[in-house]
Amino acid sequence: MAATIFAVHPILIESVIWISGGSYSNGAFFGFLTILFYLLFSQNREKKFYLLSLLSLVVTFLFLEKLIVLPIILLLYEVCFGQFKKNWHRLIPFFLFSFLFALKLLGLLGAKITSLETTYYQQPGLENPFIQIPIAISSYLSLIFWPKALTLYHSELTFNQGQYFLKLGVFLIFLGLIIFFFKKEKRVFFWLVFFIISLLVTLTPFKISWVVAERYVYFGSLGIFVFIAWLISQIGHWFKNQKISWIIFGLIIISFSTRTIIRNFDWKNQDTLWLATAKTSPSSSQNHNNLGDLYFRQGKYEKAVEEFEKAIDLKPNYGDAFHNMANTYHQMGDDNLALENYQKALSFNPNLWQSHQNLAAIHFNQKNYQLAKEELEKAIKINPENAELHTNLGILLHLLSLEEKKPLINKVP
Repeated sequence: MAATIFAVHPILIESVIWISGGSYSNGAFFGFLTILFYLLFSQNREKKFYLLSLLSLVVTFLFLEKLIVLPIILLLYEVCFGQFKKNWHRLIPFFLFSFLFALKLLGLLGAKITSLETTYYQQPGLENPFIQIPIAISSYLSLIFWPKALTLYHSELTFNQGQYFLKLGVFLIFLGLIIFFFKKEKRVFFWLVFFIISLLVTLTPFKISWVVAERYVYFGSLGIFVFIAWLISQIGHWFKNQKISWIIFGLIIISFSTRTIIRNFDWKNQDTLWLATAKTSPSSSQNHNNLGDLYFRQGKYEKAVEEFEKAIDLKPNYGDAFHNMANTYHQMGDDNLALENYQKALSFNPNLWQSHQNLAAIHFNQKNYQLAKEELEKAIKINPENAELHTNLGILLHLLSLEEKKPLINKVP
């Protein structure tokens, strides 16, 4: 039952259909393989399975470093079903590999923060874990049990006091279930904790990941799916009629499958995705920027400017939106506003070599070759591997050399 739910649940679409989300589904595959080989080794003690489990672990980390928590799941298995006191030494190589990859992640932390600042214009800082964690866990549970508000950008995470306490209540009930099943049913306890462990890396207070993203839950969602499957089977036992369980299970599969088909239409192409995301994430500055690009490509320049302005209102330091708005003004024939917005884009993101390139193009069309040359040189400094920039600079240098060689013409008084 759990495997079937996993196969059709719409929350997993992002990791399957989106190329950039593929690392989550690939990493999950090898993560499950790691656990499977470890279980096989625990059952028959054949060393090949132990080595295959370690190899799968390394491949898992290569695909998805967020699963460095995988050894904790193996530890949980030994505590719940194995003989931890006897087998703890088996886990040492797993934790060692996890530690080494964690060190690698820490080494990349500075670059990650810089990327968030320059690419996503996110200010560094700390999340309040008492707000972040209940909101994240309750949001994932809501999307799993009622997958209506699926979206690429989960930006609607501002809540009033009543809404927050409702989410906190859901989180506390979930923790209560974990405690309850620890005493009553270790199998269910294992899978509920499995879900929490899988999300640990994304629940850190450092602002280096989204508070909620559907791809984050791809691996851990299986824990909730097993709980749902267990609950469905228990209903049949309670009513002493297993047909009830199969009817409920069938309705759930049909419902999730239908929602998956509908959601797949949203992912048909980038334009359908941006329009669908606009309905669920009206506070997403990124999506307004994407919508602006959509309308720009359709030639609806006034609507494009409106969307870029909305993106900037939501995120005043959004350099990319300023750059795109400048492109739109240039297309509309207003180069003065285009120049102004390119400069604003560069003030917020000095690494936007495209803004320097487009400034150079405007100056070139205005025959300000020296200014165009300066802008191209700035663009090349940022992106030295771009052949087109070097070609354009060569043309400019040639034109400037011709300008210098022009003979002086004596004016007749």
